Amino acid sequence: MGVMDEIRAPDLISISNILVGFAGIWLSITDIYYGCSAIIVSAILDGVDGLVAKWEKSLLGREMDSLADIVSFGVLPGLILVLYSPSTLSLSAAGFIVATGMLRLARFNILKRDYFEGIPITYTGLAISLLVLSDFPELVIIVIAFILSALMISPIRYEKIKNRTILLTLAVFLILSLISGIYRTKSLIFASYLFLILLLQYAISPIRVFMHNEG
Repeated sequence: MGVMDEIRAPDLISISNILVGFAGIWLSITDIYYGCSAIIVSAILDGVDGLVAKWEKSLLGREMDSLADIVSFGVLPGLILVLYSPSTLSLSAAGFIVATGMLRLARFNILKRDYFEGIPITYTGLAISLLVLSDFPELVIIVIAFILSALMISPIRYEKIKNRTILLTLAVFLILSLISGIYRTKSLIFASYLFLILLLQYAISPIRVFMHNEG
């Protein structure tokens, strides 16, 4: 039986994900904002992949998803970071994103749990993308990149978001951020800021859970 016989619907979405990431690498060289938009498209595809995988299982699914993620949310954000702020420091931060992202995905494939251990690489890629789209200061983005890299390989527990209302809200903000990134529409840049606030809320959610349990 050939590998093509094993491909299922979720795998086709993973292939689309990595192709968008690959295209984003090429586009970033011309315009980093298009590269940021590619990350958002990949994030949407990654979410759809997860939904489809619930209805149709795939033998190759977990591995293909991780391979796509390291390109779209590891290599591509790292490149964007270096292009946005060419320096030794940004190159180091980009290297950390790629290396820790790879470790994060490898651990995820081994540990089959109903929660995330360490912040997801998709989160990191989206954060870098939206920070660049929102024209945050270079040093701020670099510092955040180092922090997110450390969080990806941390043992901190992050819950999976399953609430449909929250997921729908996130999808709407993502689409608005995508439109803002492609067309540089200032009137929609608020969507990127709001999504960044939601990302921050998720990043500190383990602290709130800890304080609640301690209380």
